[in-house]
Amino acid sequence: MRLKKLHEYEDKELTMSLLHEYGVNGSVQGARIVPSELEKYLNKKSRLDRIMKKLKETEELDPDKYDGSYELMHETIRAYSNLNDYSTLDYNDLNLVYHMCLGTWKLGIEAKKKSINSSHLDYGKKEKLIKKIDEIWNRAENGEYQHQEPDRADTIVGMFSTGLNSFVSKTDIFEYSPLIESINKSSNSFKPCDR
Repeated sequence: MRLKKLHEYEDKELTMSLLHEYGVNGSVQGARIVPSELEKYLNKKSRLDRIMKKLKETEELDPDKYDGSYELMHETIRAYSNLNDYSTLDYNDLNLVYHMCLGTWKLGIEAKKKSINSSHLDYGKKEKLIKKIDEIWNRAENGEYQHQEPDRADTIVGMFSTGLNSFVSKTDIFEYSPLIESINKSSNSFKPCDR
């Protein structure tokens, strides 16, 4: 079998072990010649390796210091996890959970409070969530969170925009209640996502 020369590397010879790592087998004898598809793959892998190295070296962020929406979400899930009866919940309750992580440039503080009031939480839990929103908003206005949008001069809480404004007619609330319970009881933030 003869290899067609597509590109020649001038810097260093590719070793067989490196070629074997990327699926090139046979007696190429330390070739300097690599098919263009393999060259693209090697370059892509090199970029991915650099990204992975940077991610591994990057310090883990503290969510409650990064953006107030994390704290708000924890408080919302906690409020739902203590319910005795999930049968009254509907799309308004899913909207509430969803709305707590949306950026205030998309869904403002007053709209978030409206979502709280539309939910099926009892009055005391609603009041507690509204108080939490006000506390978080005050801290955001004082610049106490790390999350800032460079192209925005106004105060923000939340990190996501949306293409969906409501879960009306898109929910099965009976699946929702066990998920809320598992999120609240989990010590691993990602484990409930495995459901």
